[in-house]
Amino acid sequence: MFQSKAYRELLDDGVPMQSLLDSILIHTISSNLQPRNILEIGFKKGYSLGLILDSLNGPAHLTTVDIEHGPALKAFVDLYKEELVTSDLRFMTKDSRYLLDVKEKYDFIHIDGNHDFEFVVSDIEYALRNISIDGVIAIDDSQRPEVQRAIRETILKSDYRVFLKGFSQTFWTYKDHNPTRLLPEDDNIVLKLTEYLSIETLQATLHQR
Repeated sequence: MFQSKAYRELLDDGVPMQSLLDSILIHTISSNLQPRNILEIGFKKGYSLGLILDSLNGPAHLTTVDIEHGPALKAFVDLYKEELVTSDLRFMTKDSRYLLDVKEKYDFIHIDGNHDFEFVVSDIEYALRNISIDGVIAIDDSQRPEVQRAIRETILKSDYRVFLKGFSQTFWTYKDHNPTRLLPEDDNIVLKLTEYLSIETLQATLHQR
């Protein structure tokens, strides 16, 4: 059974099934990737960052960027104090558009900040410049018109390709990188996604396992 602390927090908050299933995908991809340098743009309550932290088998560097963190950050640190003993958390309280002067390579970048077009474009462009060659970019709320527009104007014109889709999450990797090892091994996840969401959730790469 899926035991992530963040997942249990989502259950307690009564989020829709679609969000729970997307959470499983985030955890699964991160678990298989085992990133060591992680960036999340858009912290909110820290659910996604918690899913990533829960999935790690070793130490990592985690950076969260948001216009404000507030009490949610303390709650996050309290919840994950055991996991953070071996991993470090850096938080930047700033407009993500001002990340451009920060140059650092990340293995996993999760974009879930301001969903207005100019912000999403800036976040994706930053991710494309700073993701490691075998890293993964995850974009949340990809079904929103402004996010879709930003995707068309940026990452779809790049050398990165989508290899996995959930309800709102899309996962991208470099075109020459084979993402097979990152995909869910549990077919029940695929069945649940199809059953609850009634959409085609996985790209052909899943069927090439």
